[in-house]
Amino acid sequence: MKSRYLIIVLLGFVSCFPIEYASSDISFSEYQGLWYLKNMTDRPLRIETSDFYLTDEVESGDSVAVSYIFKYEPTFKDLYNVDSVGVYDHEGYELQKWIPDRWGHRKKDFFNESSWCHFTGKYGDRIIYYWVYELREENL
Repeated sequence: MKSRYLIIVLLGFVSCFPIEYASSDISFSEYQGLWYLKNMTDRPLRIETSDFYLTDEVESGDSVAVSYIFKYEPTFKDLYNVDSVGVYDHEGYELQKWIPDRWGHRKKDFFNESSWCHFTGKYGDRIIYYWVYELREENL
């Protein structure tokens, strides 16, 4: 008999304080953040990132995703989850490597949001937050 009362009390408690996301139509998979590096140099580059395994060179004018995240309203700081982004010439010589400074001691151009173009778009029902970094010769 006591267990019946306990169940009734718990059901009443849950109905009075519903979990916010349980009644929502929004799921985390409906939002995505994507960070792209666009090669604005006049030579093909090889890009390495901890989020993607990239085998092909990125030709001049092309772009490649260097990080991604699925979560409700991604922010630029989610890029800090990437361990590193490296840029190499076609012979494998390292031209630049960016490692996030998660503590903010040194602002590096690559991890400074003002260095990126930002826009939001829709792909079907998904809302996608895009950031694009235009990699120029002077960044190497």
